[in-house]
Amino acid sequence: MSGSISNTAGEHWFAVFCLGAILGMVAGVGLSVWLGEEELTRLLRSVRRIGGDDSNPHFDMLAQ
Repeated sequence: MSGSISNTAGEHWFAVFCLGAILGMVAGVGLSVWLGEEELTRLLRSVRRIGGDDSNPHFDMLAQ
């Protein structure tokens, strides 16, 4: 009997995980469509600069 309870809890967490993944994908697609390709490219370039992987590798240069 306790095995069926744990399976139910496992199925519940799996359903919550799947719902979160689907909502995340929908939100990501909606955000990228709303921002547009140019703004998204600019945002990704800024994130890469903070990480030090773009042509201006330092955060202090990005903040100027």
